[in-house]
Amino acid sequence: MEFINLDRKLSDEEIADVESNLGISFPASLRDLFTNHNGGDPLPYVFQGYGLHTVVNETLPLISGEDRDTAVDTYRLLVLERQIVEKRFFPFAIDPGGDYFFVDCETSDSRVYFYCSDTIDHNKLLDLGLSLKQFWDCLKPED
Repeated sequence: MEFINLDRKLSDEEIADVESNLGISFPASLRDLFTNHNGGDPLPYVFQGYGLHTVVNETLPLISGEDRDTAVDTYRLLVLERQIVEKRFFPFAIDPGGDYFFVDCETSDSRVYFYCSDTIDHNKLLDLGLSLKQFWDCLKPED
């Protein structure tokens, strides 16, 4: 798995400060994403499975040195303010349509979910049935 267009490198202390300020603990694989690939674009980037075909447009930087929208800003808006998902879900990536990928921070395998805002289904949060590592492994190049 390769990531391009990375934002600034983060320290373990910066990540711990975010966790403390938000009252959430990141699973190891999510912490690893922010430590090693903060805000990068994955290559490959196409997700297809579980009734879903979309693109991982970018991963959200936890903290940005480039004035980009961050995972922290998105968490505060979508989770704390709008309450579209429970507090245990943390956004880590976005698709081109403005829908978000979340990690369930209370699962040991960093289970990945996709929030599909334009579905008529009442449950807009789709469990992809994958850990964060499995999610990255199943991304494919564009045809």
